[in-house]
Amino acid sequence: GLAIGDALGKPGSTCSHVEILAATRGLGVIGFEGLPKVSPFVDPDTYEIGATSDETAFSRAVAVSLIRCREFNLLDCMHAHVAEVDRGVCGMGNASRERLSKIKDYFTSRCMWGQAPSTPPENVSLGTGVAMKIAPLAIHACMAGRDATVHIQELGLATHGDLRASLGAYPITTLLQAILGHGSQFCVDRRRAIDCISDHLPMVRYEENLWERQMLQCRATHHRNTQEGRTFHSRVQLVLDLAADPSGLIFAEDIDKVAACIGSDGTVMTTVPMALAIFLRHPEEFAQAMFEAVNLGNDTDALASMVGALVGANVGLTEIPVDLINGTQDSGEAIRLADMMMETVWR
Repeated sequence: GLAIGDALGKPGSTCSHVEILAATRGLGVIGFEGLPKVSPFVDPDTYEIGATSDETAFSRAVAVSLIRCREFNLLDCMHAHVAEVDRGVCGMGNASRERLSKIKDYFTSRCMWGQAPSTPPENVSLGTGVAMKIAPLAIHACMAGRDATVHIQELGLATHGDLRASLGAYPITTLLQAILGHGSQFCVDRRRAIDCISDHLPMVRYEENLWERQMLQCRATHHRNTQEGRTFHSRVQLVLDLAADPSGLIFAEDIDKVAACIGSDGTVMTTVPMALAIFLRHPEEFAQAMFEAVNLGNDTDALASMVGALVGANVGLTEIPVDLINGTQDSGEAIRLADMMMETVWR
């Protein structure tokens, strides 16, 4: 699901909803056929439809490390990240690029220079780079009967200096663990999903408020919030409040109204709440959720990747349309890695 969302969303990444509609003659994205290459992050002459980017590459790095170590190991995980960079990663964010370059220097110089993964990075990026790659950690922890949330900040602070980038991964992780821990029945319903996110939100609120106070005390010139000064946890709470009312705004036919309410600035502060909103709108409708995320505009690949991971986990592989699986270049590898993680945990 994650890889499909990445492949569908990358060609239109950072473009607005209006621009995507214009490029598709008003139809919007409805599959890989005719997918417009309008994102400034892709070269229309060389980019292949169905190709994936940093969302899939760094999720693969997390998965490969978990398989190799049979548990989360930060150093090995960063080695896997550097290996992905060496392979060539399309669409990598500036924060990840700069940080992984310094980590690579640290590895290749045998700790003489560069930056160790455990050293807090200088950047304070609010990008989606942590939330978009958290799915393998959630999957592995759930199968092993562990709690993935204990490693989220360790993984996140290796590349993103702003704690809120890591906090954005908590709702995705806890929801994935609830879905996968539901047993063979899959399909966690909307009410249970809301309860799961609500149960963990106080911790996110506490950590975010603590981080805000620390930044204010430091008077960090680079510290910033997002639209209207709203916090991450308040946006997630807004999604939950809207979803609790079956006739409420979150279920309006026009998803743009939901985005206008939550905000849309391409950071983790708004992208994760929107991913949760789309999941709650379509928890058992993979294709509909995918196309809604991709056509919304802005950080479409990260948004669709998170939505794809959530809805894909909820419905299972057999309920994901075959044409979307076949149209994604890395779908076979994603399935293979998932099988390997299962074998690693159970053997």
